[in-house]
Amino acid sequence: MCFYTKKTIYLIGNGFDLHHKFPTRYKDYKEFLTVEDCGVVDSIDEILEEKGHSSDEIELWSKLEEFLGEFPDLNYEDILEDAFDSSENDMDRASYWDDPSFFAEENSKDRVKLLLEIKKHFNDWVNSIRIDKNAKDKHIKFEKGSLFLNFNYTKTLETIYGVPSDKILYIHTQGENYILGHNQPENLPFKKTEIQSDEYGYEDVSDDDIRSSGAKEKLNSVYRTIYGAYYKNSRKLIQDNASWFSQFRDVKKIVIMGLSLGQEDEIYLDYISENAIKCEIIEIYCHSESDKERAELIAKIKFPRIKVECKEW
Repeated sequence: MCFYTKKTIYLIGNGFDLHHKFPTRYKDYKEFLTVEDCGVVDSIDEILEEKGHSSDEIELWSKLEEFLGEFPDLNYEDILEDAFDSSENDMDRASYWDDPSFFAEENSKDRVKLLLEIKKHFNDWVNSIRIDKNAKDKHIKFEKGSLFLNFNYTKTLETIYGVPSDKILYIHTQGENYILGHNQPENLPFKKTEIQSDEYGYEDVSDDDIRSSGAKEKLNSVYRTIYGAYYKNSRKLIQDNASWFSQFRDVKKIVIMGLSLGQEDEIYLDYISENAIKCEIIEIYCHSESDKERAELIAKIKFPRIKVECKEW
């Protein structure tokens, strides 16, 4: 019988599934999406090329979460200028269909639809991944009664290792939907003060000032649509699961398996650093010497008071 002791919490990242040879890289999602809608993949690759990403990054989609943080950043000034070029100059004669706000929305509609396609197919891809029960690594022995903070979408822990579901927090799963995205702060293309300047900045407000304000508000709305679709908001995820995360205060040992310790993980690492006040040791599993060196460097910064050991898979 397993008794819950609150002694160990495991952090499980995508490297855990990759260790078991499962096709869970973003490259694998790109291949899936190519079959589903190759036009979307080609268009996304063109956008990434325009933004200056390397051919390897584009080919592998290795930094997809970072890409998603860039997607809301359209050429809003150009869209605004085109909207005015396409609109009726005389506001008294103009209908809604001739207004810059309408053209601002229309000129960005295709781009928004394209960028949201990545999310549309993501659930289908995750659900298509088959977990081979025979892929169990006999060298992996989880301590009895441990808890698992799982950043993965798959149920490898349950399916292969028999970990009870009530011991696992799937932090990136909400019901039947999977959370894909970034933690970049919102950066609206047109700030409130700029829009107010159009409306109230002059003694005599012109038609163009009013129309510009409306168009900018519309483009801010476009930004929020894309941004909101891919904003992961890890801080809120921690708050929503506050009771579960509070258990870090009692943990004696933390084991990290397959987590990249990258930019998207920082919020969690900072939380652990601040709250795992009784933690005595952190074990980090690494695949290569370069992974080990990187993990040791990050651990020294994030967990200066805790003993850290890097282990080979």
